[in-house]
Amino acid sequence: SSGINAEYGVILDEKYGNKFAARFTALTKKEVMGSGNIKKLLASLTPLASCIQFEENKCVLSQIMLMLCHRYPRVRKGIADSFYTALITFDDAIDGCDEVVEVLESTIWDD
Repeated sequence: SSGINAEYGVILDEKYGNKFAARFTALTKKEVMGSGNIKKLLASLTPLASCIQFEENKCVLSQIMLMLCHRYPRVRKGIADSFYTALITFDDAIDGCDEVVEVLESTIWDD
């Protein structure tokens, strides 16, 4: 079956979803790695977090964890907010979703 990401107008087929998430994560990582451009970093967060909807999402989760430890508080806060929204939207995307949401809600990310 196909899924439509209305926000970005992308049609994704389940057969190719796993490759999409891995490729998108790799390209995003390459683009923002070491970047001091806050606008570029912030622009990458919501699309990255949305990739947790795919079955093979370990590479996405790894990149999200790295972004949660970013040196810029706005990036940490941004990825926490985007990840929280993605988890609420795709609540079956990861095991222990409720616990992760609780940590995201209770942590002050922009300190």
